Amino acid sequence: MKYRKIYFALLLTLNAYAAQADYQQGLLAFQAKDYASALNGWTQDALYGDTRACVGVAEIYLRGLGVKSNPKQAAEWYRKAATLGDASAQYQLASMYQQGQGVSPNDEMAVEWYLKAAEQGLPGAQYQLGLHYYDGFGVTQSYLKAAEWLNKAAQQGDPKAQYRAGILYKNAQGGPQDLKQAKDLFLLAANQGDTDAQLELARLYASNKGQTADCEPALGWYRKAAQHCNINAQYELAILYKSGTCASKDLPRALIWLQRAADQGHARAQYSLSGMYQHGLGVKTDQVTALKWALLAHKNGATKPDATLVSNKKISAKEHKKLKKEIELWQPKKSKCARA
Repeated sequence: MKYRKIYFALLLTLNAYAAQADYQQGLLAFQAKDYASALNGWTQDALYGDTRACVGVAEIYLRGLGVKSNPKQAAEWYRKAATLGDASAQYQLASMYQQGQGVSPNDEMAVEWYLKAAEQGLPGAQYQLGLHYYDGFGVTQSYLKAAEWLNKAAQQGDPKAQYRAGILYKNAQGGPQDLKQAKDLFLLAANQGDTDAQLELARLYASNKGQTADCEPALGWYRKAAQHCNINAQYELAILYKSGTCASKDLPRALIWLQRAADQGHARAQYSLSGMYQHGLGVKTDQVTALKWALLAHKNGATKPDATLVSNKKISAKEHKKLKKEIELWQPKKSKCARA
């Protein structure tokens, strides 16, 4: 009996070494883009319960690497690894339930798998679980639970979670308002390049209007977010330059940022840009261009164009007709996001 136990222990050890070697061979094939060999090797290991191999096979089917993309097959392999406790597979399976990719969309199942991965400390799963509690998707809505999971992910350095946890503290959701804690979290995320956090940080610094000590960092964070294509930051920075609040009044610079945000479809920027052209602020007066941006702004949800602009006799019937066609065909542009 004693020797039989030793034999089985030795057999398990040898199998473990063999599985490790097989997985590594599959990984080398995958890295060399020999997906057929990787799939063949990993499939054998996956059938014996190697969760890393299961995840590898799932990724090949999901991305269609060397095979026809098959999200349903991918979901089954993720499920096998997830059931065996692999946190990354649990996260991927949850994401597939959330998106309805390879499985029927099911927020409750998404939450169930996000929770399993989150409890293993996966920050992405903790973040997603926090969002589900925040929005009430698949669970009873709870700011308190949202704060709990978002803070867990934030403590692990996830910038999106830091930003969203900061919003909770700023808006007194899930607890009392704490602007200092909100600012600290926004700063952590902003320093990692999260433009929404950079914008919120700018807003907090700019909220004490007229205090020079806060205006400098406010402008700095507004510029940083604007230069990285955050259209709300572009619009708000333009308004600061236009009004002379927290910055020297600079209409040409305001026009540049309004134009960038307007080109990307920001309705309030389009409306403000219309006013700049209508009244010749920082630019030569141009009633046709003013009407164009006012009509686009209204199409995107802003208030109706000024009646005097619409009925302006300097705009001919032909120009009105041309503008109508232009508005119908207009599409947002990608911003170059350069300095200004």
